[in-house]
Amino acid sequence: MTNNVLNPLVRQTVALVIEGPGGSGQGSGILVSLAGLGLKEGATIPRAKGPDMVLKNDDVLIVTCAHCIPGGIRAMPVELYNGERAIADALVVDNRADVALMKIRDFEWDSTNGFANAHDLAPVKVGKSSQVSQGARILTVGAPLMADYRFSLHSGVISKTKAYNPLSILPTFVIDAQINPGNSGGLLALEETGEWIGMNSSGLFGAGGGNRGLNHALRVGEIRFWIKRMVVHKKVVRDGITSMMFLQLGELVKKKLGLKTPYGAFIAAIADDDPGVGQVLQRTDVIQRIKIKRDVQDAAGNVSSKVHKVIEVENPQDCVYGFQRAAGLHVDIDIWRSGATQTVFCKVPIELMPFSNQASFDPFGMELQTYRGNKGVQVANIHPQCPLYGALDRHDVITGVEDPNDPTSILPVPDSDTFYKLAQAHNGKPFWIEREDLKIILPLYDVRQNPQHLSKVLGIEMEPDLFHDMPEGDDFYDHLIRWNN
Repeated sequence: MTNNVLNPLVRQTVALVIEGPGGSGQGSGILVSLAGLGLKEGATIPRAKGPDMVLKNDDVLIVTCAHCIPGGIRAMPVELYNGERAIADALVVDNRADVALMKIRDFEWDSTNGFANAHDLAPVKVGKSSQVSQGARILTVGAPLMADYRFSLHSGVISKTKAYNPLSILPTFVIDAQINPGNSGGLLALEETGEWIGMNSSGLFGAGGGNRGLNHALRVGEIRFWIKRMVVHKKVVRDGITSMMFLQLGELVKKKLGLKTPYGAFIAAIADDDPGVGQVLQRTDVIQRIKIKRDVQDAAGNVSSKVHKVIEVENPQDCVYGFQRAAGLHVDIDIWRSGATQTVFCKVPIELMPFSNQASFDPFGMELQTYRGNKGVQVANIHPQCPLYGALDRHDVITGVEDPNDPTSILPVPDSDTFYKLAQAHNGKPFWIEREDLKIILPLYDVRQNPQHLSKVLGIEMEPDLFHDMPEGDDFYDHLIRWNN
């Protein structure tokens, strides 16, 4: 390619200067306009303090990976390709999707000159990731490793059009272009057109530290959808499916269930109090397809529900992604049950969580929200400097706090206000909390000294005895199927 094509790609990226309580390092970002994200002027973003921020067409925005933004940070320096630095505010952050939106202070696009500005920057030209085929030639721009390598460019191909990585619930491209530390959040573009089709996310490294050429990039269609939904709802959107557990189909379970297709996700566990899709599903069902609906109004004003996205379930990750995308909407779910394909219907429940960068942390460095009525409080965010950081995680549930007047008694915690009042009543002294997962009571001072003894269940809820003395290997499925019947 010629330089006049390469230069715009470099001018469409920034380097993030990561300096905060969560650590220091380097990341990348993609410059985009409001229209490029499919948003309209006048959309508002809530802030931790002060009035909402109103977005304008001439705002210079940055799309990056959430893991490039240290926990709890609200603004950070960014470096332009010419070495100039500016401050960018974190607007919306979804850590589970690994997507974030930022805005450069005091920068504006000049729409009369093709959206360039005084700093010789330009927003990306948005492409369609759904139309990208395997083998397509791509270019990546980012800030890998050290300052000397900032704004370097690599070429490669789309190795696979759909996969998942541990950092995000969203499907990704697999690419062979180099992705090293610092490339995260950088631009993935089609070589032929320079169109933005993805965002560099993570790389796979060998034992010696070398990149193996199996790297992941989030797809632009998903990025735009997730950011737009966060801006519309003004919070992170979630579906409470953490009470279900999906497993990959194995040959033995397919044979026992009489299933011919190699695709689908096996339901291994459902909590009895699941508030959503668990009400229409059963253990040992195999989810094959999720059809997401939305209301459509015709010219006469009649409203009907139409399928607008179909997710073919090839593996458990497709289920997690599909139900999270369908939060708040009706779905038709094709399942394999009792030797035949059936369709069940439900509305996926929606949960709204505050953005981690806008959290108003309590004195212990946590932000909590009520969990399923009065069953406890869920950790919506936890600051790296919190004494419980490393022991508690986002999505963990606290059900009780030691009675300030009676250390032998644990008082229930039905909401966040109750937790704060009880915690503050201890006047900074160590106290015990009760977690929902295994009913473990944790003294604060023990957490500070030795968090290693704690077990994590990553928010998955199930009956405590479901996997007790569960056999391994093929016998696992045989036991589960017999147990369910």
